[in-house]
Amino acid sequence: MRQVLARLLRLAFLLVLPAIAGQAAALDQDRWVEFDYENETITYDLTTVQMIDPGRFTITSRVIDHPDVMRLKLAVLTTLRPFCAQPDGQYAAPEELFMLGKPDMPIKKIDVKTQPPRLGAKKFKDVAWWLPYRRLAIGTQEEMSFFDCEGPAVESADAEYLELRSFIVNGMPRKELYDCRHGVVGGFLHSDDPPSKAISGTVMRGAFLQAYTRLCPTVVGGVPYIPP
Repeated sequence: MRQVLARLLRLAFLLVLPAIAGQAAALDQDRWVEFDYENETITYDLTTVQMIDPGRFTITSRVIDHPDVMRLKLAVLTTLRPFCAQPDGQYAAPEELFMLGKPDMPIKKIDVKTQPPRLGAKKFKDVAWWLPYRRLAIGTQEEMSFFDCEGPAVESADAEYLELRSFIVNGMPRKELYDCRHGVVGGFLHSDDPPSKAISGTVMRGAFLQAYTRLCPTVVGGVPYIPP
């Protein structure tokens, strides 16, 4: 009798398992709000919403590059690290870094620079290169990739490499603020900063405007205030 009962229970579990999995998948799908752009994907996690007061909340997002951009940034990171052993100066970038096609912005040299120590702190040495692609530019300025070889906040070159690689592969998390009643958006320097430390304003363009008009009805409900 016990064996029969055990088989019936096992059969019942197998029958309801697909339904449980389907419900879990639906709940998980409702957790995310995602925006896809030319170079990156921005994903908001609705489980991180913290209501400050009616109409105002903070939320965490993650920015992840598209695969071709990610491959380029990983290649640049791997290229820049060995230059820590080079003296200060400018060096030609290898041809293999032009992996997004023919550059359409000025090709600058890899810049190795050391700053002397100040007030007893460690000297600061970094390597930088500007990605010569207009699609990655911020306005008219090329996007910069860098590697900090030495400095007050650098534990070691190995630790710096792993941290930068993690940001490229896993994406950059950020905490944002939205005030749906007054048309205010903002960001934080640190994820544990209180709302009073938000760097905010009423000028909304691009990704911030798209997120505001989508997140406010989802989190707060109703139609958000849109500044003129």
